[in-house]
Amino acid sequence: MDQSVQDEVVFSVGAQIKRTPGMGRPNIFAGFALAGPAMIGVMRAGDAVAGRWERHDGGDELLVLMAGRCTVTVRRSDGRQTVHDAGHGDVLLIPKGAAHSFALQTPEVQVLFVTPREGNTTWSDTTDSDPLAAQPNSGI
Repeated sequence: MDQSVQDEVVFSVGAQIKRTPGMGRPNIFAGFALAGPAMIGVMRAGDAVAGRWERHDGGDELLVLMAGRCTVTVRRSDGRQTVHDAGHGDVLLIPKGAAHSFALQTPEVQVLFVTPREGNTTWSDTTDSDPLAAQPNSGI
């Protein structure tokens, strides 16, 4: 997979469907990897997510925004940080080991998620720090 595809985090389902060449011919726009068991669920998030970060060392995380809008900040283990706006129908593919945080643009977002069951870390940017921040080349 080329680097420009690997750097994408937010995918618009509608835009991807429009780019799909025809019936029975899938448009594969991202790879997804889990190293072990996964959790699949839904979540409603409000103001409580402000300032919270998480990282999944057990694999990629797949999020589908069902309602609402947010800004997603993704910080990869090599220090690169990107910011993405996402809304209803967008799909987010958060790479394994990438710290990520959400700032809501609406009072609530509703998310369908597929996330690793193990290897998850959460912290707050106001009271805690990223456990790997002192180790930018930790290899995850």
